[in-house]
Amino acid sequence: MNLQQLYYFKVVAEKEHYTRAAEELMISQPCLSYSIAEIEKELQAPLFVKEGRNVRLTKYGQVFLEHVTAALESLDTGKEKVRELLCPDRGRVTLAYMGAVNTDFVSRLVSGFVEEEGNSGIKFEFRRAGERDAKEALKNTHCDLLFGSYQGDTRLEFRKIYEDRLVAIVSHYHPFSLRKKVSLPEIAAERFVAFEQGTGSRQYIDDLFEKGEIKPNIVCEVVDGVMITSIVASNLGVSVVPQMYGAPYYNVKALDIEGADVKRNMYMIRNKDGFLSPVAKKFLDYVIEHIFI
Repeated sequence: MNLQQLYYFKVVAEKEHYTRAAEELMISQPCLSYSIAEIEKELQAPLFVKEGRNVRLTKYGQVFLEHVTAALESLDTGKEKVRELLCPDRGRVTLAYMGAVNTDFVSRLVSGFVEEEGNSGIKFEFRRAGERDAKEALKNTHCDLLFGSYQGDTRLEFRKIYEDRLVAIVSHYHPFSLRKKVSLPEIAAERFVAFEQGTGSRQYIDDLFEKGEIKPNIVCEVVDGVMITSIVASNLGVSVVPQMYGAPYYNVKALDIEGADVKRNMYMIRNKDGFLSPVAKKFLDYVIEHIFI
């Protein structure tokens, strides 16, 4: 049986008359009778019994009608929710972000967008994602837009949103805390707390050390930048992190890194061939308009 046949069955059950049901459905009565017969054939049970010119549901039809009604109502609800998601004035935008992204920056973008006239009813969903997960989320439309570093994937479109830089962080108890700058060789000689292998930040930092032909003394690997700051704040090691993790509320001392190119671009990313809802396109256009890219 198919969805159309279920809808036909529901109308016949409501009208209790094949001719009137066929008129409402704007189909022929033989076509309607055939559809009901096909359902009964599949269920192997009679759904209606004749009473003069009318029809009544059998006990099997009554049970079936309860579930058909619930299923059709659920589908109608689903269609309405999809329409709401697509509505440019009250839909939902799902944003994914990689760990190295300055979430304060993204939050300010969203705040500015929502404050504009006509956007107050739009909802946002934020999801944190690793590099591989982020690509899959874009591919499967589980997120509309992604904020992160360059991925080198021709299927993706990248728009620069800001320039980030790396800093060294140390505990306030570490001798380096009395300084403003430190070199990569000096950092590498200390107990080094690294990002976990496979993360975008780890690859970028590894490349920095390799360019200087330096091998850091890695004592532990951590997937999360906040956890790295906690370890460093406890004076268990030093690290190199995106600038946002050097903020005062992380209780670490941030130092400039001498003799190395520590700048990198961060991007707003979308799937070139992927579907973008009207409300997500509205946010994309807002970002493009309000940021020098």
